[in-house]
Amino acid sequence: MIAKSLDLYNFRNYHKIHLDLHPKKNIIIGNNGTGKTNILESIVMIADTRSFRADDDQDLILKTEDTARIDLKVDDDLYRMIITNSGKTLFINNTTIKRSSDFIGKVNAVLFKPDDLEIFTRGPRYRRRILDLEIGKMSKKYLEALLTYSRLLKDKNALLKEDVINDIYLKALEERMILPIKILIEEREELIKYIDQNISRYYESLTDQKEDIRIIYKRSCEADEEKIKDMIDNDHRRDLFYHYTVSGPHKEDITFMFHGSDVTNYASQGQKRLVMLSFKLAIVEYIIKKTNEKPILLLDDILSELDIENKERLLKILPKDIQTIITATDIQNIKLDSEYRLFRLEKRRNTSDQREE
Repeated sequence: MIAKSLDLYNFRNYHKIHLDLHPKKNIIIGNNGTGKTNILESIVMIADTRSFRADDDQDLILKTEDTARIDLKVDDDLYRMIITNSGKTLFINNTTIKRSSDFIGKVNAVLFKPDDLEIFTRGPRYRRRILDLEIGKMSKKYLEALLTYSRLLKDKNALLKEDVINDIYLKALEERMILPIKILIEEREELIKYIDQNISRYYESLTDQKEDIRIIYKRSCEADEEKIKDMIDNDHRRDLFYHYTVSGPHKEDITFMFHGSDVTNYASQGQKRLVMLSFKLAIVEYIIKKTNEKPILLLDDILSELDIENKERLLKILPKDIQTIITATDIQNIKLDSEYRLFRLEKRRNTSDQREE
């Protein structure tokens, strides 16, 4: 999967910008406020149909305009998103895509950004969202199961809050939950197991130090239909008492361990950053294994807080056969030993100069 070009119209701070992307490494440099992250955000919008920074899509439209557009050419296909005050419209090769679920995953991008370290400090819901996002992009079955389970859970919780509960309807909802729960647990477990087996290897390649890093999946039960039914039956009385569903995939969590202790309490800020980057690189490898497609790797401000030696080391160990787009404030004195294209962004003109070396 290679992104060949990106065109933005009235997106964030850009009135218009065109980037011809290198198939291997792209480095976007500029001072803070020039819109480096906005470029990565636009690619994520095509991959996920949602922003990783804005809750309201209207915030993505240039202040003086009422419509924004993203055009991303990937391989031989053109992916387009038009954003207006009333919503967004998706296109593949000028054909309108009515359901977001039919668009998500067509372009797969894995993003590392500085605030990803919040995965260690925020609540389980935040970590589940990351799992759901990454798996949903590579498994339509998972995405459909997640949508089905979320809808059934909403209906069940609404029913549990009623003064008089229709037990027949409640049992019917619970019965319909079994299969999507099984799919969610199976696919979460498969991803976490793969990351757990490979995250230490990536950490060592980044630091040249061996560390015992684990990622543990706190599942609600085993991915077995009878076990799931038992869990639901055992929780039935508690659900009625608390007026909500107390167990299930919506309550699951993951924990990162560093030498047997929670990363939050043991690792330094720099170590957490490298653990998170190792986590993302393991996801990239899993996507290739699972889909036989190479995702686009997006690295936002990855070089900050590193000395020259570690910056060069990081750039060298990045997967050579994965298209990578990196943002940085500068790359002064850094030796780059591979093909790349450099984009310089200036705050006022919102233009890019590019050269290939």
